[in-house]
Amino acid sequence: MLMAASACGGAETLSGEEMDKLSPALQRIVQGDEPPPLSDLVTGTRDGTTVYAVILRVSDADAVRDAGIPLNSVQGSVATARLSVDQIRDAARVPEVARVEESGRVRPMSS
Repeated sequence: MLMAASACGGAETLSGEEMDKLSPALQRIVQGDEPPPLSDLVTGTRDGTTVYAVILRVSDADAVRDAGIPLNSVQGSVATARLSVDQIRDAARVPEVARVEESGRVRPMSS
């Protein structure tokens, strides 16, 4: 029974320290709230599940991958990924992850 509850995820399963690793927009999402209006969250779908483009600050990318978090690219301590809500929660639980933030859309710089 306990395994079923933890497998479902949920903001209640994240400690305060783990929630603090998430940006405010991602905190809202893992709590089941809608993203902020006019949000710049980049989303897509994978196997019918919404995924969010995120940037992770990590101390050890291999340990993060070993924890089951699928990283796209890694440059130093910065990694990119497209994660479901459950994977965002999982990433917050990994000790080698210091921060998870939404990846914003690229816009041209004004001169």
